[in-house]
Amino acid sequence: MIPLRRTASPLLMLALALVSSGCISRSIRSDLHRIEQAARVDSLDALARHEVDPISAEEASRILTDGALDIEDAVRVAILNNRELRAQLREIGIVRGEVLQAGTMPNPMA
Repeated sequence: MIPLRRTASPLLMLALALVSSGCISRSIRSDLHRIEQAARVDSLDALARHEVDPISAEEASRILTDGALDIEDAVRVAILNNRELRAQLREIGIVRGEVLQAGTMPNPMA
């Protein structure tokens, strides 16, 4: 007969691994949502992929000619024109993708 301690330990480890894998965020959606709220843009996914100009000339001139530049508009312009932020968003996506891939089981048929 196999001792209970020998069989319980691997089963406990397997259960712990399955439970902890559910805690990993599978997307950067929450990070993007916070930044989108601060920048008041529809989607930063397109911004990170350079599908959208960071800020249009009309938008920049409207913000600057509306009078006093308030903190919200200054932050918005800074976020939308920040190349380093867009690069970091891409890096976050790459790292999260690697974490997701590391946590998935390999295809046994491949």
